[in-house]
Amino acid sequence: GWAETRVSAMRVELQAWRSQEQRLHVALRSEAALCQALREHVNLEEAARCRAQEEAVSERRSEEVVAQRSQQVRSAVARARQGTEKLAELMGVLRQAQSLAPSLQEEVEKL
Repeated sequence: GWAETRVSAMRVELQAWRSQEQRLHVALRSEAALCQALREHVNLEEAARCRAQEEAVSERRSEEVVAQRSQQVRSAVARARQGTEKLAELMGVLRQAQSLAPSLQEEVEKL
């Protein structure tokens, strides 16, 4: 009678607890999977951020190299210009000397 009803009720309760426990296990597993997915996502984002920073650094380095090279080119052009001016100056001096040479020659011959 009463004891059997009580045992039966306890069995039903135990069954309810077991199914509740199973649902909790399933929920925990999906929660763990979600956490894992989030961790992977965060890792991917972090990796992407690092890559972007590395690319920015390398881009800046490239810009610095380009700036350095163009500065070197500007310096070389300036030196070439100075050299050309100096050469023109020397050519002028040479032409002057050549124009003076005959009169100097005459002077020397007079002596």
